[in-house]
Amino acid sequence: PGLVSVHDGASAVDVMDDIVGDRDPEIRSGFYDVHIVGDSVIYVKSHCIWDDVQYPFFLHVAPATKADLPVEHRVLGFYELNFGFWDTYVVADVGACVATVDLPSYEIASIKTGQLQGLAVVWDGSYSMHTVGAFDAITELRRHGHQPEILSDFDVFVDGGRLIYHKPSCSSDEIDARVFLHVYPADIEDIPPDRRESGFENLDFSLWQNGGRIGDECVAMAHLPGYEIAGVRTGQLAGDGSVAWEGAHSFAAAEIADVARELRRQGREPEISSDFDVFLDGGSLVYHKRRCSSEEIDVRFFLHVHPKDADDLPPDRMESGFDNLDFSLWQNGGRVGDECVATVDLPGYEILEISTGQFTPEGSIWEASINVSQD
Repeated sequence: PGLVSVHDGASAVDVMDDIVGDRDPEIRSGFYDVHIVGDSVIYVKSHCIWDDVQYPFFLHVAPATKADLPVEHRVLGFYELNFGFWDTYVVADVGACVATVDLPSYEIASIKTGQLQGLAVVWDGSYSMHTVGAFDAITELRRHGHQPEILSDFDVFVDGGRLIYHKPSCSSDEIDARVFLHVYPADIEDIPPDRRESGFENLDFSLWQNGGRIGDECVAMAHLPGYEIAGVRTGQLAGDGSVAWEGAHSFAAAEIADVARELRRQGREPEISSDFDVFLDGGSLVYHKRRCSSEEIDVRFFLHVHPKDADDLPPDRMESGFDNLDFSLWQNGGRVGDECVATVDLPGYEILEISTGQFTPEGSIWEASINVSQD
């Protein structure tokens, strides 16, 4: 992509009339109005002074598909097309300014732009091609009585293969804040090898990349991977890196809760009664807690399966003598109302003993064992 100069033989007024006309800008900053017209971004200021043109512009273009970016830009998630006003401009006698920049040819999801004075932002704004579609989707979901699956600073709706974020009143700081999105697969093999130890795929994004602001409302839309998903966890980070808000949704939690309630209805006693009740149900373990807090959801579970025959273990587990099936609640279950549930499929070999519980870096919170041997 390159810069298109329109200053030869044309005035800013001509350009504003011919290209922009009376259309509303996609970004209205109070400094420059920014229009997206065809394959160009057009900056317009009707009354332009020296301070408006001396500071460099930044222009970040996020593609609909990250693979369209050069490899070195994929970590950022956008392409930088920064420029100076004198690279492409029109200055009319009446003091109007216009700058035009050609966009890349790939499908664009959003842009963020503004001017910098040193490291300080003079003005900035963003526009997402998803914004109008996300607002329409939110309106339709609410019209049909659909309640958000996650209730927090943002309401998050699960709508088919996408998440839609909505906040009725949000600040410009929230638009810049990073959104984390962790997707837990039903089958760990579906995510890239470098993510399998964590147990989730990381689809973090900035709000401006996947959404935007109309009036006081903020929206964003994130498309989920095509594989079967066990659960998602999402939220925003504050400027100091701490979590500003978070929430999670399990696609399997309601079904697992039904299984746990049915086991209790049948009069089944859990094999383990501790912080969580744990049922041995056929070839699976079912974890159930009637009332659990958000803090308990964050605590990781350990699950060690001891086989009757050590030769059934993978080679890298022979020394320890057990299979390690540790998990997070959002990988294997979730929260339904005040209840927390999870389920784990056990290995197919003959099992001697199962040890499980929850732990933090400081040590275990609770732990217990099940003797499965029939001898």
